Amino acid sequence: MKNMTWGELEQHPEAGSTPLVESSPTESMNTVISPDQYLAKFAKIQEQRTEITKKKNSDYTADSGDAYANFKLVETLGICSVETGILVRMTDKIARLAGLAKGKECKVADEKYTDTLDDLANYATILQIYLDSKST
Repeated sequence: MKNMTWGELEQHPEAGSTPLVESSPTESMNTVISPDQYLAKFAKIQEQRTEITKKKNSDYTADSGDAYANFKLVETLGICSVETGILVRMTDKIARLAGLAKGKECKVADEKYTDTLDDLANYATILQIYLDSKST
């Protein structure tokens, strides 16, 4: 996919889905999805994100037996806490989305904006599970 702005992404067949930004108030008011459709789509996206996480966790942690091995490296190296390391990754994704929303062109041609949203959501879940596991 060529470098595109949000507006161009909205029209592109490979975009993955329609972006939530840059819609007019009229377009937003005319966008209706039933609760059942919403929940079905939500579940499908969550399934896809789980598959992404399985693959990436396997790639990043190899045979360590620790799902957080790659995230713990920042603490081992004395850079920051695991929590801060995950938050930094999240802010990287937010920065990418903010740039695209302002019309910045995508330089990584094979990464759709939906990939960035998936990564951001997965990092939020990764952080939540990490924090939950620390308190138990």
